[in-house]
Amino acid sequence: MSILQELWYGNIRPNEDKVITDEERELVSLIANHNETLSPDVFEKYVDCFTEYASLIEC
Repeated sequence: MSILQELWYGNIRPNEDKVITDEERELVSLIANHNETLSPDVFEKYVDCFTEYASLIEC
């Protein structure tokens, strides 16, 4: 992956020293997989995963 993709998917966080949890890592992986196969029926799954991930990192 490129550095921009790593930043986008949350694998690189230059402004945080936080360790990514297994739960966060799994969600990032799901987000990436759904994004690659983004079809109308998958879009809802993508949004659900992204919303859950965003909630986790905001805590």
